[in-house]
Amino acid sequence: MNNWAVVIGVDRYAAPHLNLKGAVRDALSMASFLTEGPDPLVARARVKLLLSRTDGSPAPGPEWAPVEATRKNIVEAFKDVVKKPAGRLFVHFSGHGLMAPGATGGEALLPSDFEPEDPGFSIRLDGIRDYLRISHFDEQFFFIDACRNTPIEGNFNIGQFPVTPDPVEMRPQVQQFVFCGTLRGVAANEDRSHVNDERGVFTEPLLRGLAGEGTAKRYDEDEDAYLVTAGRLLEFLQGEVRRKVIALGLAKEGDVWQKPRLQGEIEKTEMTLVRIAPDRIPEVELRFKVTPPEAAVGARVTVRRELDRQVGPPVGEDTAIALAPRDYRVVVASPDFEPEKPSWGTDLYEDRLLVLPMREAGLELLGPGGGPGGDPGPGGLDCRSGNPLSVVRLLDVRGRLVGVSGDGRLRMEDLQPGVYRAQWIGADGTVMERTVELDEGSHEVVEFDPPAQAPLRLRGVKADGQGIRMVPGRGLRRLTAGVHETRAGGVLLATPVIEGRVTAVSADGEAIVFSGSDAEDLARVEIAERYYRRGLHEAVLALLGGLAEADPMAAMLAGIHGCRWRCTDGSGGGLAGSGRWRC
Repeated sequence: MNNWAVVIGVDRYAAPHLNLKGAVRDALSMASFLTEGPDPLVARARVKLLLSRTDGSPAPGPEWAPVEATRKNIVEAFKDVVKKPAGRLFVHFSGHGLMAPGATGGEALLPSDFEPEDPGFSIRLDGIRDYLRISHFDEQFFFIDACRNTPIEGNFNIGQFPVTPDPVEMRPQVQQFVFCGTLRGVAANEDRSHVNDERGVFTEPLLRGLAGEGTAKRYDEDEDAYLVTAGRLLEFLQGEVRRKVIALGLAKEGDVWQKPRLQGEIEKTEMTLVRIAPDRIPEVELRFKVTPPEAAVGARVTVRRELDRQVGPPVGEDTAIALAPRDYRVVVASPDFEPEKPSWGTDLYEDRLLVLPMREAGLELLGPGGGPGGDPGPGGLDCRSGNPLSVVRLLDVRGRLVGVSGDGRLRMEDLQPGVYRAQWIGADGTVMERTVELDEGSHEVVEFDPPAQAPLRLRGVKADGQGIRMVPGRGLRRLTAGVHETRAGGVLLATPVIEGRVTAVSADGEAIVFSGSDAEDLARVEIAERYYRRGLHEAVLALLGGLAEADPMAAMLAGIHGCRWRCTDGSGGGLAGSGRWRC
């Protein structure tokens, strides 16, 4: 097992008023989780632990030899781990964070020797991530329990990571899953309700989710194991953090609440973080409520999966079945009554009460148009967001793609009953996910409330309410008709330029832009390029749609119309030579 971890907790700062109470405890809890249990994720010798403790911070056990979480030591820890053999990399930071002013100011982590008078002594998170892309850790997981607001007044710059890698050395196959404890511009909170047991509002449920609590996991029949995936963990965290914020009174009506986010260089949110054997997960309780009460007296409920389980008659609110966490289908029957639906689906990963409404036999159920309901047949889903330049995907319970759209809305009909996962992906890599239980004949609506997106900043191009236009003096050079190369994620791509189109490429060769397109089309091309660099080829195709048929930039990104590529990252991996890029 070649997995490594860098775990950082900062309670004590050079400026005492910045001191925290739960960051070191969170870091120690994360280190213990990674290294303990029947299937530890990381060997203890491969955890770099950096702690800055106050007198009230818990002390590490004798098995640990932490170093101070200073800027120098944090940088050295990453410089050392980047040389290690390939496996998975886990990075945890508990402490203060800082967001520079402006949409593209960036965010930084604050080491223990940071002082507010010198914001440049912080460490830019994107700089750490860029540096780690030259490592051979293809799967990297970041857990950042830190503020993402701007508490310092005035304009300032955050500190850079001292090593800037050559873009050619940055490996495009690296995936980085960045779990942020809060929204951009919002503070992260500590739970100080228990003296001497203070913890981060984000890290405490994070550790429970990684351990397979509740809906953070799903059962995979092929592997006969419970899988904690990135998407399900995010949905679990958002619900648990919201509950904690309400319970602790940390936000009031009208406030922007702390809400975890997932972002990064992500190919698929179904990536498994933790596998858990079935015998390590306790059963959960499924309770039933049959309505009206007259139907409950003679009701019999059947829970269907490999083996049917039955309860009743009668079925009261205290009627329950203990079941292994799975997705199930439930049917109910009662003399002189008939169910309002043929069956109910339930994504059963925590204790749950399932309401089963019935009606007197012979009463005609009206369908959506006011006529007889008849056979309910397949169902449908309408997934909506307010951002037309975003990707919406629908996955089944096993993570297989059902549908994808590039205009911020996905409508799917003729869906079989079951559990589905709807996902929204923003241009900055932010992911939102919702689990939906679709019953026979039902049509459900999933509303996404995406965060505000930073304004588009195409190199040498200005995008605003007046449309898209070229901005002179920004290092652009015009392209003539023919074939030109551009770099994307370590891969050189060649794309044809159509005669008569005004085309330009940035001086660093990383972005081709076209004037003459309408604002939305050009914006789609830019966002598609971002997706392309993250390896989200399916999202590229969905976002560009018909635009790919006419625009050579889109053709370059989507890998169609004879676009050519060759690998320049030195990794081989079957990319040597030239050929057709397959999304």
